Amino acid sequence: MASLLCIISTDKTRRQGPPPAMSSAQQQHKTGEIISSSSLSHWDEVLASLKRNELIELRLGWCDASTVISSSRVLLSLAKALKANTSLRRIMIGWHWLRHQRDLFCQLLVTLADSIRPHQLQSIQMILNGWVPTTVLARFLKSQTSLSILDLQALTVRHVNWKRMEKSIKDGAASTIRTQESDSMRSTGSAKSTGSIIKSINKTRRSKRNKQSNPSGHFSSKIADYDGPSESTVVPVVLDPFMANLQHHALSELRLVDCNLEDKDVFLLAEHIVPTSFLSVRGNRRLTGRGAAALVEVAQDTLDLSLCDFGPYDFVTIAKAIGNRGDDILEEVRFSGNYRMEVDGLNAVLETVPFFAKSLELSYCDMSEVMTITILQTLVEMGRKRHELEREICLRELSMKGCRIGSVEANHALVELLRQNSPPLRSLILHDDKNEKKYVSLGQMQEIAEGMPQNYEMEDLQFDYHKNVDLQRTWREIENWLRLNRAGRRLIRPYVGKSPHATEEIGRKVVAAAVQKDMEEWISLLNAVKEEDNLDLIYWVARNSVDRLKC
Repeated sequence: MASLLCIISTDKTRRQGPPPAMSSAQQQHKTGEIISSSSLSHWDEVLASLKRNELIELRLGWCDASTVISSSRVLLSLAKALKANTSLRRIMIGWHWLRHQRDLFCQLLVTLADSIRPHQLQSIQMILNGWVPTTVLARFLKSQTSLSILDLQALTVRHVNWKRMEKSIKDGAASTIRTQESDSMRSTGSAKSTGSIIKSINKTRRSKRNKQSNPSGHFSSKIADYDGPSESTVVPVVLDPFMANLQHHALSELRLVDCNLEDKDVFLLAEHIVPTSFLSVRGNRRLTGRGAAALVEVAQDTLDLSLCDFGPYDFVTIAKAIGNRGDDILEEVRFSGNYRMEVDGLNAVLETVPFFAKSLELSYCDMSEVMTITILQTLVEMGRKRHELEREICLRELSMKGCRIGSVEANHALVELLRQNSPPLRSLILHDDKNEKKYVSLGQMQEIAEGMPQNYEMEDLQFDYHKNVDLQRTWREIENWLRLNRAGRRLIRPYVGKSPHATEEIGRKVVAAAVQKDMEEWISLLNAVKEEDNLDLIYWVARNSVDRLKC
């Protein structure tokens, strides 16, 4: 019997009177936990939940090979339940490809396409590792053109004549199931009849290994051993069923991850698709800078170009495209894992992206010590010349996991960046959670701690350090300032004047204006500090609130 994972959303309505006792599976349904159905009773409960419209998200074949649907009988039961369901909104399909499973997976997509009501789904996610027939994938997507999220990963298509084989496979599956369910067909003679049906369908030769591993209910066809033309990308398949609706209905998220996309594919995508909030072409190493530049206008909020193996000249092209966005600001740009960026590509990114994106991801780009110093010093120089710049710096979050900040020069640049508060970074991630860590010394950490009182913006600062007593004590000092900043300490930042340390420079009039303008934010600051339950923080805020309270 198949195993599958599903997330159950419970009905919030309660019946009158004492509730009946619930089984363990029903309790999992009630709490919305992920359950694993490995027996017929669990499967019946899943089908019942579908029929009662309690299921919002369905996961099939997600974790490992034991979670795939391995029986045509399960598919028919699933089809009946789906036809009675109106609550399902999200389907997540994962498949650990084996040669004898491809046919059944195609049957699954056809079952979903024929059984789920048109335009019912809001999200489809398929994280696979292989190809499917073009007509099967198109048939599934064509039935659900009101999607908000489409996530296809490690998926390609091939032109296979699926329709020619579909009828024989379905007829064989139905005949076998009727044979299993009918009492009159359990005799020896009926077993021979069942064997003749399977033999007539499976005309291709099977290896001894496939015979041993193929469970009952599997139907092999020419698709399983197909070795025809090479795979093509999913872009034409994705655009075809959506073409009529894309001009009126925009996807909020589109992810085509590791789908072997080339420049011609993204040109086609950029030409026809309506701009989407989140666009990811992560892991498509055949793309060049020209193709990625075409996608810059398609992404409204987040553009993910991670792990695309771009070189320095590709980043120059991408940076120019980002610089041509005008007043349209991106929420996030991701370049993680592009280890061939080099200094030239990095300079092109730093000259443009901080003015057009609020968040920049540069983790694991093989950052040398020189590149790390270049980033920090460039940001410091931007902060110094901020009044001379044509555009305001909008960068608020910077992630450089795996960079090298152990040198004295890099640490000085970091401290200077913290002290001058410009660009007003809220998050700076420098630690390494995968490779060899680059530890900060005690002296370097003490310099950072000395610069933190002058920084009113930084809320999340992460770097690697040894967990000894002195370093941990210094880190607690830094963390106190970060917690104050998270609570909203910038509201009482001294007025920019002669000295950053003078408190009288704020002035009564400035404080009174700030009280009238930011009273609600100031109250939220006090409440946030109160929730921290830290006497040191509460005292600091109270001591620095005297002038406000007088007003």
